[in-house]
Amino acid sequence: MGKILRDLVNIEINTIVTEVISGIKIPELEFAVYDIAKCYLIILNSLDRKTTDAMEDVRIDSAAFEDFHKRASRLMEENDELSPEDILSLKRVRFMSGQLGPTLKSAEDKGYKITTVGELKNQGNSASSPKLDIENRDRLLIRKAWELTRDPIAIQTVVQLDGDVITRILPEYCDKDYEILHRIHQQGVNCAVGFWKGLGELFASIISFGKSK
Repeated sequence: MGKILRDLVNIEINTIVTEVISGIKIPELEFAVYDIAKCYLIILNSLDRKTTDAMEDVRIDSAAFEDFHKRASRLMEENDELSPEDILSLKRVRFMSGQLGPTLKSAEDKGYKITTVGELKNQGNSASSPKLDIENRDRLLIRKAWELTRDPIAIQTVVQLDGDVITRILPEYCDKDYEILHRIHQQGVNCAVGFWKGLGELFASIISFGKSK
C-alpha cells in the first residue's frame, strides 16, 4: 500500500508525435531492456565526441545504465550546442537510466546475471533461462521506458500532489499549427488528473473504512 501511495505523489502525461504507428507489442522484459539500452546507446554515441561504445554486443546490466546516466549528465554539462530535442533526449536517458540502474541491480542481487545481449540471446526463451525478478512497479517502469524509445516526446506535463504543474513543449510545437496537438495533450491531462483524483478518493475511503473497524 505504501509503495502505491508513493507512486501517486505525481503523474506524468506525455504526448508523442510519430510518423508510423507500428502496433508492435513490448517483448519479454529482458529483451525490452535490450531495446532500451540500444536506443540510449545510439543517442549517447551520436552526441558524444569523447566516447563511442560498440553496438555489437550491448551491455544490459545495471552498470551499463549507471554509465548511461553519467554520460548523459556529462554531455548536458559540456555541450553548449545541443538542440532542444537533444537536451530532451538526454534528460530522458539520464532520468530513466537513473531509475533502471537500481531496478536491475535489485534483480542482480537476487541472482539475475545477464550482462550482454549476446548472453541473453544464447539463453533463448526456454523455461530455464534467467528472468527478471522485479516488482510490478518496476515492470511498469521498464514498459514506460520502452514505449518512450520509439519516438521523442513533443509535450510533457507533470502534475504534483502539492499543486505544481510543469509543462514542457519542444519549440517546434509551440505555434498555432499545432493547436490540435495541444488540445489532445490537454485531454490527456484532464483524463489523467480525473483518474488520479478517483484513485486517491478510493484509497482515502479504504483507509477511513479501516480506521472505523
